[in-house]
Amino acid sequence: MTMSEPRTGSPADTSAPPLLEVDGLMVDFNTDQGWANIVDNATFRLDRGTTLGLVGESGSGKSVTSLAVMGLLPKSVGRVRSGSIRLDGTELTGLSERRMEDIRGDTMAMIFQEPATSLNPAFTVGDQIAEMVRRHRGVNRRLAWDRAIEVLGEVGIPNARSRAKAYPHEFSGGMRQRVMIAMAISCEPRLLIADEPTTALDVTIQAQVLALLDRLVRDHDMAMLLITHDLGVIAQVSDEALVMYAGQIVERALVSELYQLPRHPYSEGLLVSMPQIAPRTSARLASIPGSPPMPWQQPSGCRFHPRCPYALERCRHDEAILVQLSETRSSRCLRVDELDLGRGGNE
Repeated sequence: MTMSEPRTGSPADTSAPPLLEVDGLMVDFNTDQGWANIVDNATFRLDRGTTLGLVGESGSGKSVTSLAVMGLLPKSVGRVRSGSIRLDGTELTGLSERRMEDIRGDTMAMIFQEPATSLNPAFTVGDQIAEMVRRHRGVNRRLAWDRAIEVLGEVGIPNARSRAKAYPHEFSGGMRQRVMIAMAISCEPRLLIADEPTTALDVTIQAQVLALLDRLVRDHDMAMLLITHDLGVIAQVSDEALVMYAGQIVERALVSELYQLPRHPYSEGLLVSMPQIAPRTSARLASIPGSPPMPWQQPSGCRFHPRCPYALERCRHDEAILVQLSETRSSRCLRVDELDLGRGGNE
C-alpha cells in the first residue's frame, strides 16, 4: 500500500489517565533452544479516541505484544515473565482466565488477521455476533439479534437484516472483515486491537476497511492498537507510531514526525523500502539487507547493528536503550545525535 501524506497527529494528553498502559512487558516463548525472549521491556500508553500503530517486520514481536494484552498467549509455550498491563486502571497480568473472559469482547476486543479462520463456518454471522452480545450483555435472543443487525449495518454491510442470516462463506474477503469488525464492536469495547486487519485484502478494500476503523474509533471514542508491517497503513489511520525490531521498541513518534524525520536507522529503512506512486528515480526499490535475528540468537549491543549501514564498533558492543528525545519522540539508537536520517539520508 502506498501513501503520499501521513496523518497529522497531536501529542497525547499525558495529564489524563491512559486507557491502556503497558510498562516493562517481557514475554518469553519456550522453543527447541529453550526459553527465548520475544518482547523485551515494551512500554507504551494509549489514550481514548486515538490510534497507536505498532509497525515492524514479521517476527518483531508485534502480534505477541497484542496477544499478551488480550491474555491470549498460548499457556503451553508462552509466558509474561514480568511487566504490567493496565486497562482503564485494572491490572490484567495475573487475572484469572474467567475474569479475562469477562473483559475480552466487552472492555476490549480484537480483530484477527484472517476472518475466514476466525469465523465459525457452521453458524450464520448474525448468530455469531448475537452470541457475543448475549454473553456480555445478558440480553435475550431478540435483543441480541437486533444488535447484530445494527452493527452489521454500521460497518457498511448492505441489507443487514437479510445478510445476518448468511454464513461466512457467502461473503467476500472484505465483507468477512467487516463482519469481524462488527463482532468486535458489538459490545462497545473501549479498546480495539486490530492485528494486520487488511493483510488479505486488495488495495481498494484495504482503504475502505481502514477508513471504517478510523471512523468507528472517533465515533465511539475508542482507542485502537493497530498492528501492521505496512507504514502506509500506519500513515492513513494512526496518530502515533511505535517501531519494533527484534522484540524491542526502537522508535516512538507522532506519525507525521516519523515520516518527516525518522530517528532510528531501522525506521529510515522501512520508509525507504516503501513503494512510491511516482518514484523519484528509476533506481530499484530499496530494501533492508539481511534478516531479523532469531529470538535465541540476538546479537550483542544494538540488535539492529548487523543490518545497519551506520553501525560503528561501539554499536556492536554497547547496549542500546530507548532514550526520550522530546515529549513525543524516543529512539533506541546509540548514534541518534550524530546521524542525519531521512528518506535515505546520510551521515
